Amino acid sequence: MGKQIKKIKLAYFGVFFAGVVGLALLSYFSQIDGVVATHSNEISFVFSTFSILYTLSCIYLTTKLLHFPAIRRYIAKTPSQNLFSAQMARFFFLLSAVFVNGALYWLNHIVSCFYLCLISAISYIFLYPYRSQCEELLSKHKEDKE
Repeated sequence: MGKQIKKIKLAYFGVFFAGVVGLALLSYFSQIDGVVATHSNEISFVFSTFSILYTLSCIYLTTKLLHFPAIRRYIAKTPSQNLFSAQMARFFFLLSAVFVNGALYWLNHIVSCFYLCLISAISYIFLYPYRSQCEELLSKHKEDKE
């Protein structure tokens, strides 16, 4: 059980640092081109609204994902493999919000997308796989079998 938890924690930090490097590369390549897309106010409003809704839904779903009954049943089938895949889904789903907001900011220079990118990156802290949480999900399956 300890190896599985270490694997999940290593994946947590790996995905986080891959996201930071991806944002740095996105920033670097956007400065090379120097292209700023100019849109009307209506298009900027649509981009802003989309990014707000997407970010809020990503943050909510990733923080509550392990509490959904369907996900708990999925993890209970084969806990060691499915817990890792559920955690990875959480990590990458929130990372997608970081990249969507980062890309919208660097392509269109919409300031709200920059702040949402930061909020998404900071909320990644709440996905940290605590040992007690992982042990609870892994041991719950053993209790259900007995």
